[in-house]
Amino acid sequence: GTQPDKANPSPQHRMLAQALMKRAIGDIPIVTHIQKESSGMNKLYSQSMCSVKQWRSYQAAEAMVSGEVEEVRGEADQIEAGWSQVIWRQAMQYHNMLK
Repeated sequence: GTQPDKANPSPQHRMLAQALMKRAIGDIPIVTHIQKESSGMNKLYSQSMCSVKQWRSYQAAEAMVSGEVEEVRGEADQIEAGWSQVIWRQAMQYHNMLK
């Protein structure tokens, strides 16, 4: 596609960017939850304190969240080159402001 004029983005471009940011903001609670649980789950599994089924379920959730993070990054770069580098930090800031 054509690179939008950064000084004057089209309404469609702005709507896409806003929709992606809303999606990222909505993802923040699950992303932070998975990050917080990661070391605990690894420890529980390494000490055989959770079942293989629980571990696999956690790993599947972690993979799904990781895929979502990468998908949002990819779409961010399609909307504006380089946005993938900062979209999650921006989403976290907006999320914290909205709390």
